[in-house]
Amino acid sequence: MIEINDTKNFEIDSILTCGQVFRFRPLPTDEMSVVLKSIGAEAASREGMLLRAKCYELFAGDKHATIVQASSVAYIFGDDGYFADYFDLASDYSSLGEEVLQAFPKIQAALEFGKGIRILKQELKETVISFIMSQNNNIKRIQATIERLCVALGTKTECGFAFPTGKQLACADRAFYDSIGCGYRSRYLVEVVNAMNEGFFDGFERLDTPKAKEKLLSLCGVGEKVANCILLFGLHRMDVCPIDTWMKTAYTYCTGLPPTSFPQMHAFFGATFGSNAGYAQQLLFNYLRNGNTSR
Repeated sequence: MIEINDTKNFEIDSILTCGQVFRFRPLPTDEMSVVLKSIGAEAASREGMLLRAKCYELFAGDKHATIVQASSVAYIFGDDGYFADYFDLASDYSSLGEEVLQAFPKIQAALEFGKGIRILKQELKETVISFIMSQNNNIKRIQATIERLCVALGTKTECGFAFPTGKQLACADRAFYDSIGCGYRSRYLVEVVNAMNEGFFDGFERLDTPKAKEKLLSLCGVGEKVANCILLFGLHRMDVCPIDTWMKTAYTYCTGLPPTSFPQMHAFFGATFGSNAGYAQQLLFNYLRNGNTSR
């Protein structure tokens, strides 16, 4: 169990619902009660946790975690070493927040609203498959499709189904991906899985960001947005800023100008926030998607 006593930079709702991960679900009240009892009476009584807790179940690769959070304490039940790294707990997000605020003071409202966001360190190949599935899709449908993939091909564990390995994914053809709702993305997935199993990603983490992006763009079905999502959420390249329709709104929010081309908007966020562009993107995405539009 990991205990987080200072949650000003750890807010599980914001972390999981800002579009960077898909295999999670809020636990219903009856399941939450079982988890809270497992913490013990002393911990459960802190901050009135039994009454005000938020509780999520999360799957990552073949790992499983349950996260419970009250106002100023959070618990992560799972593989301590894995999830400490996964949630990037060693990084100082207070300092990151100060850096983005110094770079662009107008981001203050977005920072205050989403300062509990952390950029997850996800497994690369799972991120690649997930974000190819995410193209022109909504989060609920993405989650349902990924879950069908895991149930059909992944290894069953005591907590659910693991994300399929490359070998398991290789057993699926285009008809299978069609059957779980991937649509036109099915062809992309078959080709990307083949590339994956032929060593495409061997040594990939050692490439610098421009070379890694160039290589990703050579994959069937991977364009600018998906490549940038993979770099940020699968390789933790914080200098990368994925641009989607919400970031068009963010561009106008930041500049007062109408949206321009995606390369120009990407260049603006990169020039403004530098090595923290990905973190700023998540703050702005989260802020605007939740209905905050005043400048």
